[in-house]
Parts: sequence; C-alpha cells; structure tokens
Amino acid sequence: MGKRKTIVIVAEGAHDSLLQPIRAEYIKDVLTERLGLDTRVTTLGHTQRGGAPCAFDRILVRPFSVSSTKTDLTSFISRLYKVLKLFRLCWKLSPVHRPT
Repeated sequence: MGKRKTIVIVAEGAHDSLLQPIRAEYIKDVLTERLGLDTRVTTLGHTQRGGAPCAFDRILVRPFSVSSTKTDLTSFISRLYKVLKLFRLCWKLSPVHRPT
C-alpha cells in the first residue's frame, strides 16, 4: 500500500487568534511530535532569495493557487456528492414513516 502525502502551506504573515505569528517550524514540530509524521520545511519564493516580493512573484504564484483551489474544490464537491448520494439511499431504505 502506498504512503499518504500531505502538503501544508503556511502563508507569510499568518497569525493565531492571539495575533502571534505562526512559523513553519512550529507547524513542523506539532506534526512531528503529536502525529508522528516525517516532516520537512521548505521555504519558497522571495524568502529563499532574501528579498521582498515583487510583482513577478505575485503574478507567478497566481496560476498555482488557482489550480490548487480548483483541485480542492473539485475534491470537496466529489466527496459531498458521495455523502448526499449515500444519505439519499439511506432515506429510501429507512423504515421511518414519512408523510405522504
């Protein structure tokens, strides 16, 4: 059986409910210690180059974020459809008296 892979993305400037910054290293520690996952941190884009983001960085990331969002939405809709289909089947098979 194959291994399940997970990608966690932490946005720049992310913060918790107490307005404390959320760092990628903190997320890594939580995933490693609490869930026992083999976790690595990779820093992408302008942070890796050491400069401030420019217009090109923002334009470059858009197709990737759109594609990722479409994939997530498609997956969610597919799962929702399956759940609703199962619910409909259970409703049909249910012996509960329904008003006519």
